[in-house]
Amino acid sequence: MKLRTSFFDKATFRKDITRFWPIWVLYTVLMLLIMLPLVSAPYRLGYQLNDSLAGWAIGNLLYAILVAQLLFGDLFNARLCYGIHAMPATRTARFVSHVCAGMLFSFVPNLVTAVLMMGYLGNLWYLCLVWLAVITLQYLFFFGVGVLSAVCTGSRLAMTAVYGILNFFSLVIYWFLQTVIVPMMYGVELTVDKFLLFCPVATLANGWEYFKIERANPASPWVFKGFGSDGWGYLFIIGALGIALLAAGWLFYRRRKLESAGSFIAAKWLSPIFLALYTLCAGAFLPIFSGIFIFGTNDYAIPLIVGLIAGFFTGKMLLARTIRVFHKKAFIQLAAITLVTVIGLVGVKTDVLGIVSYVPEAEDIETVTYTLNYNRYTGECEEEDVQALLAVHQWAVDHPCNGDCGKTCVHQCITIVYQLKDGRTVRRTYYICSGTEGERLLSKLPKLNKIY
Repeated sequence: MKLRTSFFDKATFRKDITRFWPIWVLYTVLMLLIMLPLVSAPYRLGYQLNDSLAGWAIGNLLYAILVAQLLFGDLFNARLCYGIHAMPATRTARFVSHVCAGMLFSFVPNLVTAVLMMGYLGNLWYLCLVWLAVITLQYLFFFGVGVLSAVCTGSRLAMTAVYGILNFFSLVIYWFLQTVIVPMMYGVELTVDKFLLFCPVATLANGWEYFKIERANPASPWVFKGFGSDGWGYLFIIGALGIALLAAGWLFYRRRKLESAGSFIAAKWLSPIFLALYTLCAGAFLPIFSGIFIFGTNDYAIPLIVGLIAGFFTGKMLLARTIRVFHKKAFIQLAAITLVTVIGLVGVKTDVLGIVSYVPEAEDIETVTYTLNYNRYTGECEEEDVQALLAVHQWAVDHPCNGDCGKTCVHQCITIVYQLKDGRTVRRTYYICSGTEGERLLSKLPKLNKIY
């Protein structure tokens, strides 16, 4: 049967709307149960609308994968996949129809809720539209991730795994570095802030002030004071990224082979990528788990190796859909992964890249701040004090101490943060033993301001 050339298929769209109507109803009821109780105190509704958006980031994370699995469920069943794709509609039309229906699954219930809340906001009724825009952009990103995960996999389990990896991979990398790598790098500190930027669900769940409303006194009405400066930029970026992910899903869907339905991964070239990411996630998880419950935070080598081995073979089992993966080729691949891991760990331990021993030059420093003794005092160094601080830094590098050299030894803890002229931030934390040259160098630092 000849396919009709079209970018939208009304039959597919109408079927999505009518077939999955319980999702609309359940989501709408849930939204109303959560949001409408806020109108019991309408004078605070505008303020609470902003706060509720942090929690809805997690709600959109869960709702988007559910919708994507339902709309693209035929890709996970071989018989259904062959049957549906034999119908006279192009893949582009089918994909666009599914995406339009999926966006309505979120937009319509949220619009109904927003309209019902408008009457309680009086002259600030338009804040409900702002709330609707934010929650729609959140959903757009997670739905884009869900659709891409669906078209790249052949089973619901695989889609869930890929969806989780794509959403939380930056935090997995952070946990891996913090648990395994950073303990081998004396003085080096790793902050989670930049990793959170690549994990939208965590960043959005922290909450932002998307709009500002104030009032002069408790008896005065709320007054709109403008939009927040931080959250909107990030929100538009992930919204654009969601559109890009949908476009990538469309390109992959057009070239997807029907026989991949039921497989774990829909394309062979994606299998090694998934295996590498899955193995790394398993390798990062086990040291964290064992550090908390079994070995202790410093014993990471054994759980790391065990985690990599377990992740590698379970990943192979998922891809091959069999437990018979213990063959010569697999052991050769595992040996290569282990060798690369060991070489990398030895390189970190011996400071091949010179990160641990790095002390900035005075002329490369834009600003520098330091904190002494667990944040009880802090201060900012002027230009003439930079050399004194660099002397402390160099002494600490030459005389490493982790703060566990003896019960009778008294330590001072100093954290140094350099902002370099090339835009980099260098953060180091050291312990200085009492009665040493390092303690004398500390006394030459500029006077600090007490912060508590």
